[in-house]
Amino acid sequence: MDIDNQREHEDAMEMRLGSEFADAAPLCVSQVIKMIERKESMAKKDSSEFASTPQAASVLAKTKAYCLRIQSQRMESDDTQLFSALLRPLESSRNAGELLHPFEVASLINLAPETAEEAKAIVPSLARFDDLEVDYYLQTMAQHGT
Repeated sequence: MDIDNQREHEDAMEMRLGSEFADAAPLCVSQVIKMIERKESMAKKDSSEFASTPQAASVLAKTKAYCLRIQSQRMESDDTQLFSALLRPLESSRNAGELLHPFEVASLINLAPETAEEAKAIVPSLARFDDLEVDYYLQTMAQHGT
């Protein structure tokens, strides 16, 4: 499939993210920080380099700094619990049984919108839900301290 044809089949609004994301699992910011810290720790233990090149080390350091800057005081375990809670289907609504896509869940957790309007603006695929349904997800996030 050529690049133009592939792009025609990708549509974030419909959560068609392309083949690169077919087997990918989205991460919350706290999980990214934890992964980088584990890599740092392993490198210190076995006296190996933190990254394969100085450029890679710089990218990892900048990624960690960015994640620390935007992360609230949530822990990885909190995000994991919240992720699970947001993946539960809606029970009583016009979209009963509908699930959020894991990438939608990660986006909501990482970006922490405050209103349904804001959530739909930053995660356009949420337009399939009405504002009350999105508010339900936002309330779930608030209960978990996001």
